[in-house]
Amino acid sequence: MNKNEKNSRKDTKQISVKVFNYYPLELGGGGETFSISIIEGLMSGVPVLATGVSGPKEIISQDKNFGDILDFNANLFVSKILEYYDLWHRDKEKYYERRLKIRESSLKLFDIKNAIDGYSNMIKEILEE
Repeated sequence: MNKNEKNSRKDTKQISVKVFNYYPLELGGGGETFSISIIEGLMSGVPVLATGVSGPKEIISQDKNFGDILDFNANLFVSKILEYYDLWHRDKEKYYERRLKIRESSLKLFDIKNAIDGYSNMIKEILEE
């Protein structure tokens, strides 16, 4: 790694730390096939950034407001974090409207009654075979 790459990595880390001091954002993926932290973040109305691994990708793709699926690239993540930060900084009302949409959608999607109904239907189908 040359000096420029080291400085770039250091700058990226400093920017990320500063952003996270001010802005709530869930980062998921990284090989975790089913991320409870992603669901917890969504249930709290927090937008999610994740890599395209199976699990997080399927969760986030349920609703366009949930967040973004990104290639595993530090600069891309920092850019997207700054984009969310800019939205929060520039238009808090719009930012909090999005968080409310995320929360409402995730409450419907991950509702326990829906889960129980889904499991019941799956068990019935298996028993009928």
